Amino acid sequence: LALGGLWAVWASAGGDPGGGARLGLLAVAALAMGGQSGLVRAVGPPGMSTTYLTGTLTGLLVDVARDGRVRWVSLALLASLVVGAALGGLLVTYAAPAAPGLPAGLVALVLLVSFVPQGGAVWGRLSG
Repeated sequence: LALGGLWAVWASAGGDPGGGARLGLLAVAALAMGGQSGLVRAVGPPGMSTTYLTGTLTGLLVDVARDGRVRWVSLALLASLVVGAALGGLLVTYAAPAAPGLPAGLVALVLLVSFVPQGGAVWGRLSG
């Protein structure tokens, strides 16, 4: 909901909100990321992060150093973060009003998939 509201305000400003609106949208984005982090920690595989690159990279390297193996879910997540950042950058550059649609859509997709009964089994296989 926070990302959807952010998208609505962003789009109504033509993808270039000014002054106070920009600061307010930054606060809404921070709130959304905090909520996402908390939710993933509560229901996702242990050690998974979906909101920051450095923590994911660090976790991947710690697993390799400690266990001598790569957790494929961490590697896939790291690649997804890089691809998502690139897509977000392209959207901001070429379709600014639609840019917040990428994170809002992805979070909505994850929310919908989480209602599928086999969702827990999929997470278990990915984190294995």
